[in-house]
Amino acid sequence: MITRSNKFKENVELDGQTMTGYDALCYLYPELVQETKVAKDKVRDKNSKDSTTVKLRKQNWQQLKNLWLQLAKRQMIKFDPSVNQDAETVARNVFNDSDNKVFVLQSPQMVHQEVVTDSSSASVRETQADYSTEYLTMKYGKYGKFLKILAQQTDLSVNLLNNLMIKAIKRLRNNTNYINEKTLGNLIRTFNNQFNERIKTSYSYEPLKFSASTSIYNAKKQEFVDSVPASVLGVYQSNSTSDEKYLYDRPPLRYDSADPELKILQRSYGPKISVFGKLPKQAIKIPRFDNGTTTPDFIFKIDHGSKPIYLVIETKAENMRLGDEEIRIIQQKYFDHLKESGVYYQMATSEQEVHDLINKLENGELN
Repeated sequence: MITRSNKFKENVELDGQTMTGYDALCYLYPELVQETKVAKDKVRDKNSKDSTTVKLRKQNWQQLKNLWLQLAKRQMIKFDPSVNQDAETVARNVFNDSDNKVFVLQSPQMVHQEVVTDSSSASVRETQADYSTEYLTMKYGKYGKFLKILAQQTDLSVNLLNNLMIKAIKRLRNNTNYINEKTLGNLIRTFNNQFNERIKTSYSYEPLKFSASTSIYNAKKQEFVDSVPASVLGVYQSNSTSDEKYLYDRPPLRYDSADPELKILQRSYGPKISVFGKLPKQAIKIPRFDNGTTTPDFIFKIDHGSKPIYLVIETKAENMRLGDEEIRIIQQKYFDHLKESGVYYQMATSEQEVHDLINKLENGELN
């Protein structure tokens, strides 16, 4: 397919067909097209609305109605009483800057370019030099603005931040040049990262006395919507056979990742699975302790005697990103309070892992 000079061959024989080397590579590894090509409708005019919709199979969604009446109830995050003290402790550690990585000097660079010519050629010569100034106050100007931004981005009191800054600058031999844009960014980022890590389990969900609509459910009418924008189910699509248990009309299938999402959707499931499908974005809106909401990817209803089991799945690639474990903890905490309603939550990285979970739940191997 590829020559020694790393160019695609013009003619390649593959499965009785003649094609270019590039087409042959895409034929053997179709996921390359997904990873490198912009999906249809991924880039749109910001002033236009997504007109592609997917119709819900209402009779299948009705099997989830009892569960959705609970999921539609809003939840409030209630932090443990120790959180305020935790915030102050983290802030003091950050301002102590034991690694000397938070408080830094900001040294702007001047770049000078000039065109140099001779009798036969021309070139650009570039030189760099430090820009010297008496006081680097950063673009925000006054110290008060520095504190205001720091307080807004960390939710710490201005009084606490001011006291910590005074101690820090004294430790740095009263060099106020450390009060600059880079230091501000380091303080905000380091505090938020350490604080979120410390409190990621220091809260609980408290139910409120009202329900709210989501992308899939009209709380006022207490019924599911008729259709959803295709983009909230996935940016890619794939032809597939129809499945009477699926939550939407198909084909095509909508998905965001070939593995494991598409593989999960393409699998045939046994008779104990009454309905299954992908959850649209913002279908549940689980509050996050660090702001925003999250919704898992899949739901399966498993017939299990007189009381059904609802398997809720969040899918991730095997090479998970840093924030994926945080999402798992948030969703796990939320669904733990629904265990008595038969809800079982799990994060999965493969289609086989989901299949094994279903088998265990069907056989009563998991509580």
